[in-house]
Amino acid sequence: MKNANIMAKSSNFLEGINKQKLTEHISDLLEAYEKIKSEANFENIMSGFAEYLKIICILHDLGKINVKFQQKIEIANRIDEEKLKDPENSKDNPEIKRLWNIFNSIKDERHNLLSGAFLEYFFSKLSVCEDLRNVLYKSIFYHHGSYEKYMGKSFAVIEKSVFEDIEKGILLSDEFDKTEIEEYLSEKLGFDVQFKDDNILDYDFLKYLDENFGENNDNRKLYILLKGFLNLIDHLASSQEKDIEYYLPITSEKLDSLLISYLSSKCQRKGKKIDKIEFNQLQKRTKDLEHSNIVTIAFTGAGKTIADYRWYGKRKIFLVPNKISGESFFFDAVEILGTEDYVGLLHGDISLYVENFRQSIKGEDIFFTSRDKTLAKNFAKPYIISTVDQILLAIFKYPGYEKVFASIYGSHITVDEVHLLTPRMFLILMYFVEFAAKHMNAKFHLMTATMPEAYLEKLNSISVPFEKSNENEVVEENKKIKLLFCKEKDWVEIVSSSIKNGKKVLIVKNTIDEAIKTYKQLDFLCKNGFEINLLHSRFKFKHKKDKYRGILSQQGHVWISTNG
Repeated sequence: MKNANIMAKSSNFLEGINKQKLTEHISDLLEAYEKIKSEANFENIMSGFAEYLKIICILHDLGKINVKFQQKIEIANRIDEEKLKDPENSKDNPEIKRLWNIFNSIKDERHNLLSGAFLEYFFSKLSVCEDLRNVLYKSIFYHHGSYEKYMGKSFAVIEKSVFEDIEKGILLSDEFDKTEIEEYLSEKLGFDVQFKDDNILDYDFLKYLDENFGENNDNRKLYILLKGFLNLIDHLASSQEKDIEYYLPITSEKLDSLLISYLSSKCQRKGKKIDKIEFNQLQKRTKDLEHSNIVTIAFTGAGKTIADYRWYGKRKIFLVPNKISGESFFFDAVEILGTEDYVGLLHGDISLYVENFRQSIKGEDIFFTSRDKTLAKNFAKPYIISTVDQILLAIFKYPGYEKVFASIYGSHITVDEVHLLTPRMFLILMYFVEFAAKHMNAKFHLMTATMPEAYLEKLNSISVPFEKSNENEVVEENKKIKLLFCKEKDWVEIVSSSIKNGKKVLIVKNTIDEAIKTYKQLDFLCKNGFEINLLHSRFKFKHKKDKYRGILSQQGHVWISTNG
């Protein structure tokens, strides 16, 4: 009879997730690790950081070598097979309910804690010093959650699980194939690994179960980045996406060519004929300052967005004030770079604040959801567009903040429309800039149409120097726009007369319901041959893509939107 494999992941066929052996999952981690390591300057963190990160990538899931976890994986796979038979009615499937009852009756301990029982054996073989062991243990313990999540854990219960579920259930049992994982670990770590060794398990590992680094801030920073990169790599590996580029595979020169093509196509869509398109003074200046922190204060239409693309970085994070702005920039980025493969989007619907959501899922360390997959893919792409809260609030250490810090390490971060930030959010930005520039090797570009004097004074007072990108800028005349604040009784007449005189009209309402009401009030114009368009956040993402393209190319006669 063939022995059972040691499994790490259950299947989710509807989301394209295959079940995986532990060796296969670790291999996917190492593949993702090599991608990230390829252009990351880890030596700035500490000498040997890359090697220690590789070690915890290999060892972090050894706690899955326990019989209860393996039983849960098997049941999860059976649940997935049942769901596949009739996806529409899976909630009412009695066999699925029966399997869930069995699944929930298996009371296991968290695999990330149980991994600690193996670490003494491996760290001794690898000659890891005691001070560093403290950091590595914690990075592995808390790769699911933080210390607060495990404060009430009984050491006796965990030690009992090590004995019954790992030692008796797997290592002393003939039910499972341990040879494959032994040979795999031996190859990756460079020494002979034997699970039958007397000292393979350590029952004193829980002495490291705290988050106390005393006054050693270097170790605290090391822990944050090791855990953050482990989370980033683990989630990317769990998504089973093989073709993700972590760094932009486009040179600065090639990007310039793509930008010229984009500007040319925009001119053609607007019916403009320009013999030769060149970058303006601002856009040339940002290119020269690509290794500096810069601030750009320029009017709308000055070319700030193109200038930011020329502030070149292999990883870029573009922060916007609201969701609609993020989606608009996303579509532009896809058009410029030529593919969605390089552009990630994070906002309230695709949120980083997922830790509480994950903990609400049955078997959250076994099942990998569509939300997990979407987030893992978006967060690992080389050009990330995000609402400002998703990144800046990591400084308050919300659950999973370590992964945010890992992702921004070595990145170029742009903050758009700085003047729209509340004073409180601007102050958070200043703290974030100082922290990330000092500890995360990040560069910043602050873009805005105008900057309040108080904001400028604060920016000039922080420890991070900023260069002005548009000093001595030559201002070109832009389009003239007439702005009206209308009374309810007047606006229908104003809109009607404006479009009959060949003008374009944009109506901005405070709420979606008001925008819909306005659209209905102008229905009579549609019957007269005028094109009236509506844009708000309730439209599906794929439909908003067409609407953004329409409003940017000034299609139609009237656009009605919310102020978000």
